[in-house]
Amino acid sequence: MVIGQQALFSLLIHCSGYIGGAVVGRLLRRPDAARLDIRAIVRSPEKAEKLKSFGISPIIGSHNDENVMVKASEEVDVIIAMVSFILTSLFAGLPC
Repeated sequence: MVIGQQALFSLLIHCSGYIGGAVVGRLLRRPDAARLDIRAIVRSPEKAEKLKSFGISPIIGSHNDENVMVKASEEVDVIIAMVSFILTSLFAGLPC
């Protein structure tokens, strides 16, 4: 997830469940993990603190909040969504 020497900014959505935890673990085990800028949307301060301890920058909010999703999406290169569904209207107009 690093392009040349440049870090890739990634956003994880719904990463505190079983699948999300596995994806986070896999990202953190990469040889270049220290150069990744990983951000994650979480709903609670407790989950945010846990992610911070792994070097992930939490964004407290909900994937159902259009303002949170649009702002967070505009600041990253890659979005990894691990939810059962996301309303496609939230991503309307975003380059995919």
